[in-house]
Amino acid sequence: MTERDQSAEEPFWHLDEELVELELKERPSGPEPYSVRLKARTESTPYYPKRELYPLSHSGRKHEVSGKAYILVLDITLTVGVHPQEQPSGAIGEVTASEWQGMRHHDIANVRGLYFDADQALAIGEVDEWQRLDDFAHGKLWQFFEGWLVQRFPAATRIFTDDAEPHEDTERNRGFLRNLGYQHVAGTHRIFAKEVARP
Repeated sequence: MTERDQSAEEPFWHLDEELVELELKERPSGPEPYSVRLKARTESTPYYPKRELYPLSHSGRKHEVSGKAYILVLDITLTVGVHPQEQPSGAIGEVTASEWQGMRHHDIANVRGLYFDADQALAIGEVDEWQRLDDFAHGKLWQFFEGWLVQRFPAATRIFTDDAEPHEDTERNRGFLRNLGYQHVAGTHRIFAKEVARP
């Protein structure tokens, strides 16, 4: 097997782990609890403080985790027979067969986290849920992603982010971040931070 063949067999996502159980409004009947998983890739590159968005002091290695939060949903294929004529009920056809093919990934958010080793600093660059979650569920997902990053990088002492998410309204974003314990970093335009909580 050539080196090229080996790399073609490597999975795109290096990680696939359970993240949290979360209530999502996926059904008209109301919230439904789902087990949310994280599939992600990791990459490590050098960083230099003057080239980064966040107020860092040292040069070192930057470890990036980017991926998707997802839930598992039933993967069902329906076969529909179309009626030859219009029906009084308005139905155009009926299900004639169904086949369950297992479970499939249903993405609910993009996530991106960074760890700057020489500064012992994490950053959350993205928890973008495409406006599918209410603020409470989005906040919970954000906090669990934070916790997952802290477990992965236990030397971290603080977490940075910016006020570009989760909405287009900057003031609403700042309120969202303050509710999660972040405070504006003095001397910066849009950066927020908080200390890593230790048990």
